[in-house]
Amino acid sequence: ADKCDFKAIAYEFISQASILYEDELTDSKAQVRALSTMVGTLLECRNFTAEDYDTLITKTTQYGAKLLKKPDQCRMVTLCSHLFWVGKESDEHKYHDPRRVLECLQRSLKIADVCMSSS
Repeated sequence: ADKCDFKAIAYEFISQASILYEDELTDSKAQVRALSTMVGTLLECRNFTAEDYDTLITKTTQYGAKLLKKPDQCRMVTLCSHLFWVGKESDEHKYHDPRRVLECLQRSLKIADVCMSSS
């Protein structure tokens, strides 16, 4: 839907995926797989408005930060940092938010520190 520039439909697809994630997935491994797929999908989407894209990636990052296992949280927040720097400087539909990239990486570092100190 995104490739065909159907912004509303693409947004609805991802919103529904978020609802399914919240309501149906309880297994931590399934949650990690689902979030990885959502991140990959969002990285390929280029036609959302900046506000819609920011809403979707923020929600996805929050899901990653709330995973049950700390190592999964660390990996997922690091992966989500890529969502905040999409496209080349010359791309028409780029999204660059260096502050949010840094926040994700700092959060991942804190989680990694906790993992290392507890093992």
